[in-house]
Amino acid sequence: MSSKAYEIPNIEGVRLSVEGSSLNIEGPLGSVSLQMDKLDPNALCSWAIRDNEWVIFPCEAKKKANALCNTLSKLIQQKMIGVSQGFLTKMEVSGVGYRVQLESDQTFCFKLGTSHDVLYQLPGDVRGFCSNATDFYLYGVDKARVTGVAAQLIALRKPDPYKGKGVRIQNSFIRLKAGKKR
Repeated sequence: MSSKAYEIPNIEGVRLSVEGSSLNIEGPLGSVSLQMDKLDPNALCSWAIRDNEWVIFPCEAKKKANALCNTLSKLIQQKMIGVSQGFLTKMEVSGVGYRVQLESDQTFCFKLGTSHDVLYQLPGDVRGFCSNATDFYLYGVDKARVTGVAAQLIALRKPDPYKGKGVRIQNSFIRLKAGKKR
């Protein structure tokens, strides 16, 4: 099995720096840090700067080392895209009487068919805004954080398997069950 070098192309305005075992990625929208010793505890990968590009290469010619190097390179590329462009997730609330509105800067108020309104405080690194009463957006520089918040919001009212009512990511497929047959 050959050892392949995984190149991480430079994105304009994004700077990578190493401090100890953490990789800091800074861009126009913010900064993100990766703990490399936690992602690669067995030191199967090493990295270097070659022709103004970051290169990750496996230390051993093993399948596990190649897989880990590929995963690390894709993760770093994803973080670089996040600090340069950000990630946007469009979500929707579907159902009769189901509504969402932005109470304050970081607080969503959901009306989800319960006797009370459900308030959700967004974390500091994720922003949200509403386009209308049923559609809203989540935005942040860390894709894992944005999708994690989206999963927490979906858990407030999971889409119903019979009618599809609930909170969901827009255009996500929900398999609807057939109702009672008479």
